[in-house]
This record gives sequence, structure tokens and C-alpha cells, in this order.
Amino acid sequence: MKWAIWTLAGLYVLVGIGLFYSLAIDSDELFLTVTAVVFALMGPMAYLVYKKQVSNGE
Repeated sequence: MKWAIWTLAGLYVLVGIGLFYSLAIDSDELFLTVTAVVFALMGPMAYLVYKKQVSNGE
């Protein structure tokens, strides 16, 4: 499970760089695309949080 967390963390860093880049070049299309990627990455993150809570018995 650690590799999944580190992979998601790395992807969030890349997405953050993409957001700043899209703002720097004033690209609305790139900003919306990268924002959609942020929302897409929320699914796996929510699953990992849920899986951790279930394994802890909460």
C-alpha cells in the first residue's frame, strides 16, 4: 500500500506543478484539464483512506 500512497503523492506534485504552469502561461484549457485530473485522483485517495479506516476497525 505504501507504493500506492507514494505514487499518488508524486502525481499530486506533478498536478500542482501543472496548475502553476497553466496559471503562468494563462491557459484556461490546461487549467481545466489539470483540475479534472485533481478530481480524478480524489477517487483512489478516498479508496485508500476508506481501506485504512476499515482495516483499523473504525
